[in-house]
Amino acid sequence: MPATKVPNTRPKDANFEQKLIDGGIYPYGYEFRGGRQLPLPPEWEEINRRLAQRRPSFSPSGFSEGGYREFTRADARATSEDEVKYHVLPAMLKAMGVPDGGEQNIWFTNIDPIVAGVSRPRPDFYYGAQPDQIHPDVRNDEQLSRHITPSSRTTLPVVPNFSLEVKGPDGSAAGVLRQACNNGAVGARAVHSLEAYGQDQPIYNNNVCAISSTYHSGVLKMYGHSVAQPDGPGTRPEYYMHQLNCWGMTGDKDTFLKGATAFKNAIDLAEEYRDAAIARANGVRRTIDRGEEGMGGDGTEAGS
Repeated sequence: MPATKVPNTRPKDANFEQKLIDGGIYPYGYEFRGGRQLPLPPEWEEINRRLAQRRPSFSPSGFSEGGYREFTRADARATSEDEVKYHVLPAMLKAMGVPDGGEQNIWFTNIDPIVAGVSRPRPDFYYGAQPDQIHPDVRNDEQLSRHITPSSRTTLPVVPNFSLEVKGPDGSAAGVLRQACNNGAVGARAVHSLEAYGQDQPIYNNNVCAISSTYHSGVLKMYGHSVAQPDGPGTRPEYYMHQLNCWGMTGDKDTFLKGATAFKNAIDLAEEYRDAAIARANGVRRTIDRGEEGMGGDGTEAGS
């Protein structure tokens, strides 16, 4: 008899979180044996400062009440996850003034899972880079593309290091956290893989390079994701998730403005992370190209 195919574990499954942990992806709040906590990224205080940085478009006196009321009304009337996805989320992003460029409900079918047997991400909303920002030889590298290109629809944004997951009123807070944990780890690996392009020995510094967020029952939560290699070169990387902050978005306008400010600042910060990684990888590729141009077909210097 043919072997029975075992379906991938999904975030709502009870063993999803343990599979992530077994594969080196550690969720917010995880403690190692003996009570040792996940190590904080070295730039943690600076990230929180950046998230709270004021934006000129977001002042209580200049903020329109209309968009905020539309959002809170949609949230109060939502009774299912689909209603949150298709009514509450758009109203919230509109009230925030979030720029176009994000994608919704895209299966990351081209991404190799970090952990075998775990379902691929399908974030409700994600931001990434335009594909043409990346040198074609970098973007089409067979191994790297399985880390940075989410879909076979190759015009979609790549290096998906900012994501948002939502749940309906009856949805599981634990489930949405697991989704965010997986999304963020995939985004952090994408940035780190670009940073490591052309390196003999990748550098693991535990710096945040991806941000995930969740929205559930009126509360927006945000997390930073980093990659480390605590056991030294050649050992398995580990992915850490830390909560940055949370905001009760339906509570009052001032709290909404704080959450919206952090959300937009996080989008900008994630863009900085991936743009720096892309610039480095593109620079390495151009150096390789120049070296190849200076060599003859037999590997000797041209003209010799």
